[in-house]
Amino acid sequence: MKRRFFMTGVVGLFLVLAFSGGKKAEAAAIKGVALGSQVDITKYDVTGDGKKDTIRIDCDKPDLYNTGCGDDWKITINNKVVYRDNKKVHTENLTVLLYQMDHKRTYLEIQENVGSNEDISSHAFYQYQGNKLKKVCDVYEPIVKQIYDFHFFIDAVKVTEKKITISYVNQFSATGYLFWKVSYVSEKKGWKKSGNTFSVTEKRQLTANRKITLYQKAGGKKKAFALKKGQKVKIDKICLKNGKTYMQVVCSNGKKGWFESPNKDLPERYYFKEVVFAGKRGV
Repeated sequence: MKRRFFMTGVVGLFLVLAFSGGKKAEAAAIKGVALGSQVDITKYDVTGDGKKDTIRIDCDKPDLYNTGCGDDWKITINNKVVYRDNKKVHTENLTVLLYQMDHKRTYLEIQENVGSNEDISSHAFYQYQGNKLKKVCDVYEPIVKQIYDFHFFIDAVKVTEKKITISYVNQFSATGYLFWKVSYVSEKKGWKKSGNTFSVTEKRQLTANRKITLYQKAGGKKKAFALKKGQKVKIDKICLKNGKTYMQVVCSNGKKGWFESPNKDLPERYYFKEVVFAGKRGV
Protein backbone atom coordinates (compact mmCIF):
# COMPACT_ATOMS: atom_id res chain seq x y z
CA MET A 1 0.00 0.00 0.00
CA LYS A 2 1.26 3.45 -0.86
CA ARG A 3 2.76 5.32 2.08
CA ARG A 4 0.73 8.45 2.80
CA PHE A 5 2.23 11.42 4.67
CA PHE A 6 -0.37 14.15 5.14
CA MET A 7 0.92 15.30 8.56
CA THR A 8 3.97 17.51 8.92
CA GLY A 9 6.92 16.51 11.06
CA VAL A 10 5.89 12.99 11.98
CA VAL A 11 8.72 11.21 13.77
CA GLY A 12 8.85 7.45 14.32
CA LEU A 13 11.27 5.32 16.34
CA PHE A 14 11.91 1.89 14.85
CA LEU A 15 12.91 -0.85 17.32
CA VAL A 16 14.47 -4.19 16.39
CA LEU A 17 12.14 -7.17 16.81
CA ALA A 18 14.01 -10.12 18.32
CA PHE A 19 13.44 -13.70 17.24
CA SER A 20 13.55 -16.47 19.84
CA GLY A 21 12.93 -20.19 20.12
CA GLY A 22 16.19 -21.47 18.60
CA LYS A 23 15.15 -20.85 14.99
CA LYS A 24 17.57 -19.24 12.59
CA ALA A 25 16.61 -15.57 12.61
CA GLU A 26 16.03 -13.62 9.44
CA ALA A 27 16.92 -9.95 9.28
CA ALA A 28 14.27 -8.27 11.42
CA ALA A 29 12.58 -5.15 10.14
CA ILE A 30 13.00 -2.15 12.40
CA LYS A 31 9.56 -0.78 13.25
CA GLY A 32 8.52 2.28 15.18
CA VAL A 33 6.27 4.70 17.01
CA ALA A 34 5.07 8.01 15.57
CA LEU A 35 5.71 11.19 17.58
CA GLY A 36 4.37 14.69 16.97
CA SER A 37 6.09 17.86 15.80
CA GLN A 38 6.29 21.21 17.62
CA VAL A 39 7.26 19.36 20.81
CA ASP A 40 10.53 18.51 22.57
CA ILE A 41 11.39 14.81 22.17
CA THR A 42 13.74 13.67 24.93
CA LYS A 43 13.78 9.85 24.75
CA TYR A 44 16.66 9.12 22.38
CA ASP A 45 20.42 9.44 22.01
CA VAL A 46 21.01 10.98 18.58
CA THR A 47 24.51 12.42 19.06
CA GLY A 48 26.03 9.09 20.16
CA ASP A 49 27.45 10.36 23.46
CA GLY A 50 25.42 7.90 25.55
CA LYS A 51 23.03 10.57 26.82
CA LYS A 52 19.46 11.31 25.78
CA ASP A 53 19.11 14.36 23.58
CA THR A 54 16.36 16.88 22.98
CA ILE A 55 15.06 16.73 19.41
CA ARG A 56 12.58 19.21 17.97
CA ILE A 57 11.04 19.71 14.54
CA ASP A 58 9.55 23.15 13.90
CA CYS A 59 7.47 23.65 10.77
CA ASP A 60 4.14 24.90 9.50
CA LYS A 61 1.26 22.48 9.11
CA PRO A 62 0.97 21.82 5.37
CA ASP A 63 -2.08 22.33 3.21
CA LEU A 64 -1.90 20.33 -0.02
CA TYR A 65 -3.44 23.16 -2.01
CA ASN A 66 -1.66 26.16 -0.45
CA THR A 67 1.60 26.67 -2.34
CA GLY A 68 4.67 27.06 -0.17
CA CYS A 69 3.03 26.56 3.21
CA GLY A 70 5.12 23.49 4.02
CA ASP A 71 8.47 25.22 3.51
CA ASP A 72 10.79 26.88 6.04
CA TRP A 73 11.20 24.06 8.57
CA LYS A 74 14.14 23.04 10.75
CA ILE A 75 15.40 20.30 13.07
CA THR A 76 17.20 21.14 16.31
CA ILE A 77 19.11 18.85 18.66
CA ASN A 78 19.85 20.20 22.13
CA ASN A 79 18.66 23.66 21.00
CA LYS A 80 21.17 23.72 18.11
CA VAL A 81 19.89 23.81 14.52
CA VAL A 82 21.32 20.74 12.78
CA TYR A 83 19.20 20.75 9.61
CA ARG A 84 17.27 23.41 7.69
CA ASP A 85 14.79 23.23 4.86
CA ASN A 86 16.40 23.40 1.43
CA LYS A 87 14.89 26.53 -0.11
CA LYS A 88 15.32 25.05 -3.60
CA VAL A 89 13.06 22.11 -2.72
CA HIS A 90 9.34 22.75 -2.31
CA THR A 91 7.73 20.86 0.57
CA GLU A 92 4.05 20.21 1.13
CA ASN A 93 4.34 17.02 3.20
CA LEU A 94 7.25 16.36 5.57
CA THR A 95 8.01 13.09 7.34
CA VAL A 96 10.94 12.45 9.68
CA LEU A 97 11.57 8.95 11.05
CA LEU A 98 14.14 8.10 13.72
CA TYR A 99 15.88 4.69 13.63
CA GLN A 100 18.05 3.22 16.36
CA MET A 101 20.34 0.56 14.93
CA ASP A 102 21.82 -1.98 17.37
CA HIS A 103 21.63 0.73 20.10
CA LYS A 104 24.75 2.36 18.64
CA ARG A 105 23.74 4.06 15.41
CA THR A 106 20.86 6.51 15.07
CA TYR A 107 19.50 7.63 11.70
CA LEU A 108 16.91 10.17 10.68
CA GLU A 109 14.98 9.43 7.50
CA ILE A 110 13.77 12.74 6.06
CA GLN A 111 11.21 12.66 3.29
CA GLU A 112 9.68 15.64 1.51
CA ASN A 113 6.71 15.28 -0.84
CA VAL A 114 4.85 17.70 -3.06
CA GLY A 115 1.36 17.66 -4.59
CA SER A 116 -1.64 15.39 -4.27
CA ASN A 117 0.30 12.59 -6.03
CA GLU A 118 2.94 12.69 -3.24
CA ASP A 119 5.76 13.11 -5.76
CA ILE A 120 9.13 13.08 -4.01
CA SER A 121 11.01 16.35 -3.47
CA SER A 122 13.82 14.72 -1.46
CA HIS A 123 14.31 11.52 0.52
CA ALA A 124 17.45 10.47 2.38
CA PHE A 125 18.86 9.03 5.62
CA TYR A 126 21.00 11.21 7.88
CA GLN A 127 23.32 10.67 10.85
CA TYR A 128 24.54 13.18 13.42
CA GLN A 129 28.19 13.93 12.64
CA GLY A 130 30.25 17.02 13.39
CA ASN A 131 27.42 18.96 15.07
CA LYS A 132 25.04 18.52 12.12
CA LEU A 133 23.01 15.92 10.27
CA LYS A 134 25.09 14.40 7.47
CA LYS A 135 23.45 12.63 4.55
CA VAL A 136 24.58 8.98 4.60
CA CYS A 137 22.14 7.32 2.19
CA ASP A 138 20.27 9.29 -0.46
CA VAL A 139 17.45 7.16 -1.87
CA TYR A 140 16.08 9.86 -4.17
CA GLU A 141 18.68 11.97 -5.98
CA PRO A 142 20.85 9.17 -7.51
CA ILE A 143 17.71 7.40 -8.79
CA VAL A 144 15.86 10.42 -10.14
CA LYS A 145 18.92 11.44 -12.16
CA GLN A 146 18.63 8.21 -14.17
CA ILE A 147 14.90 7.99 -14.82
CA TYR A 148 12.27 10.06 -16.54
CA ASP A 149 10.49 11.01 -13.31
CA PHE A 150 6.77 11.28 -13.95
CA HIS A 151 4.72 11.04 -10.72
CA PHE A 152 7.66 9.41 -8.90
CA PHE A 153 7.07 8.37 -5.29
CA ILE A 154 8.02 5.79 -2.66
CA ASP A 155 5.54 3.03 -1.93
CA ALA A 156 7.28 1.42 1.07
CA VAL A 157 10.51 1.43 3.08
CA LYS A 158 11.94 -1.58 4.94
CA VAL A 159 14.94 -1.09 7.23
CA THR A 160 17.09 -3.76 8.87
CA GLU A 161 20.52 -3.51 10.52
CA LYS A 162 22.32 -4.17 7.22
CA LYS A 163 19.89 -3.20 4.47
CA ILE A 164 17.45 -0.51 3.44
CA THR A 165 14.94 -1.66 0.81
CA ILE A 166 12.93 0.97 -1.05
CA SER A 167 9.84 0.17 -3.10
CA TYR A 168 9.54 2.82 -5.81
CA VAL A 169 6.69 3.73 -8.14
CA ASN A 170 7.16 5.75 -11.31
CA GLN A 171 4.97 6.45 -14.30
CA PHE A 172 7.40 5.66 -17.13
CA SER A 173 6.54 7.08 -20.54
CA ALA A 174 6.80 3.65 -22.19
CA THR A 175 4.91 1.45 -19.73
CA GLY A 176 2.96 3.69 -17.37
CA TYR A 177 3.21 2.92 -13.65
CA LEU A 178 5.78 0.32 -12.56
CA PHE A 179 6.52 -0.85 -9.00
CA TRP A 180 10.16 -1.82 -8.39
CA LYS A 181 12.59 -2.37 -5.51
CA VAL A 182 16.11 -1.15 -4.81
CA SER A 183 18.30 -2.30 -1.90
CA TYR A 184 20.98 -0.22 -0.17
CA VAL A 185 23.53 -2.30 1.77
CA SER A 186 25.56 -1.21 4.80
CA GLU A 187 29.31 -1.47 4.16
CA LYS A 188 32.44 -0.22 5.91
CA LYS A 189 32.50 2.91 3.74
CA GLY A 190 28.78 3.56 4.20
CA TRP A 191 25.52 2.63 2.49
CA LYS A 192 25.76 1.51 -1.13
CA LYS A 193 23.15 0.73 -3.79
CA SER A 194 23.32 -2.97 -4.70
CA GLY A 195 23.84 -2.99 -8.46
CA ASN A 196 21.91 -1.28 -11.25
CA THR A 197 19.31 -3.91 -12.23
CA PHE A 198 16.13 -4.22 -10.18
CA SER A 199 13.04 -6.45 -10.12
CA VAL A 200 9.59 -5.18 -11.04
CA THR A 201 7.33 -6.30 -8.19
CA GLU A 202 3.91 -5.94 -9.80
CA LYS A 203 3.95 -7.41 -13.29
CA ARG A 204 1.02 -6.32 -15.48
CA GLN A 205 0.26 -7.93 -18.79
CA LEU A 206 0.82 -5.48 -21.64
CA THR A 207 -0.09 -5.70 -25.31
CA ALA A 208 2.42 -4.40 -27.86
CA ASN A 209 0.87 -1.63 -29.94
CA ARG A 210 3.64 -1.64 -32.56
CA LYS A 211 6.78 -3.53 -33.52
CA ILE A 212 9.36 -3.20 -30.72
CA THR A 213 12.97 -4.30 -31.27
CA LEU A 214 14.47 -6.04 -28.23
CA TYR A 215 18.16 -6.52 -27.41
CA GLN A 216 20.07 -9.26 -25.60
CA LYS A 217 21.50 -6.93 -22.96
CA ALA A 218 20.49 -3.61 -21.42
CA GLY A 219 22.20 -0.97 -23.53
CA GLY A 220 23.62 -3.61 -25.86
CA LYS A 221 23.61 -3.52 -29.67
CA LYS A 222 23.02 -7.21 -30.38
CA LYS A 223 19.37 -7.80 -31.22
CA ALA A 224 17.39 -10.56 -29.53
CA PHE A 225 14.09 -10.46 -31.43
CA ALA A 226 11.20 -8.09 -32.15
CA LEU A 227 7.77 -7.94 -30.57
CA LYS A 228 4.87 -7.99 -32.99
CA LYS A 229 1.83 -5.77 -32.67
CA GLY A 230 -0.72 -7.52 -30.44
CA GLN A 231 1.85 -9.70 -28.64
CA LYS A 232 1.31 -10.12 -24.86
CA VAL A 233 4.28 -9.45 -22.53
CA LYS A 234 5.25 -8.46 -19.00
CA ILE A 235 8.02 -6.14 -17.75
CA ASP A 236 10.30 -8.15 -15.46
CA LYS A 237 13.27 -5.90 -14.65
CA ILE A 238 14.52 -2.32 -14.81
CA CYS A 239 18.16 -1.41 -15.43
CA LEU A 240 19.50 2.09 -14.70
CA LYS A 241 22.69 2.50 -16.72
CA ASN A 242 24.63 5.53 -17.96
CA GLY A 243 21.74 7.87 -17.25
CA LYS A 244 19.25 5.75 -19.19
CA THR A 245 16.47 3.36 -18.25
CA TYR A 246 16.18 -0.08 -19.83
CA MET A 247 13.32 -2.55 -19.36
CA GLN A 248 13.38 -6.32 -19.71
CA VAL A 249 10.38 -7.82 -21.52
CA VAL A 250 9.25 -11.40 -20.83
CA CYS A 251 7.00 -13.10 -23.38
CA SER A 252 4.44 -15.81 -22.61
CA ASN A 253 6.85 -18.41 -24.08
CA GLY A 254 9.64 -17.29 -21.73
CA LYS A 255 11.72 -15.39 -24.28
CA LYS A 256 13.35 -12.23 -22.88
CA GLY A 257 14.81 -9.05 -24.29
CA TRP A 258 15.60 -5.43 -23.41
CA PHE A 259 14.49 -2.07 -24.80
CA GLU A 260 15.26 1.51 -23.80
CA SER A 261 12.48 3.52 -22.16
CA PRO A 262 12.54 7.02 -23.73
CA ASN A 263 13.25 10.00 -21.49
CA LYS A 264 10.48 12.10 -23.02
CA ASP A 265 6.72 12.39 -23.17
CA LEU A 266 5.02 9.82 -25.39
CA PRO A 267 1.38 9.60 -26.49
CA GLU A 268 -0.81 7.22 -24.51
CA ARG A 269 -0.73 3.64 -25.82
CA TYR A 270 2.34 4.40 -27.96
CA TYR A 271 4.25 1.24 -26.96
CA PHE A 272 1.51 -0.73 -25.21
CA LYS A 273 -2.29 -0.60 -25.54
CA GLU A 274 -2.95 -0.58 -21.79
CA VAL A 275 -0.81 2.47 -20.97
CA VAL A 276 -2.94 5.43 -19.90
CA PHE A 277 -1.24 8.30 -18.06
CA ALA A 278 -2.66 9.77 -14.84
CA GLY A 279 -2.32 13.54 -15.06
CA LYS A 280 0.31 15.47 -16.94
CA ARG A 281 3.97 16.04 -16.25
CA GLY A 282 4.44 18.68 -13.55
CA VAL A 283 0.87 18.33 -12.24
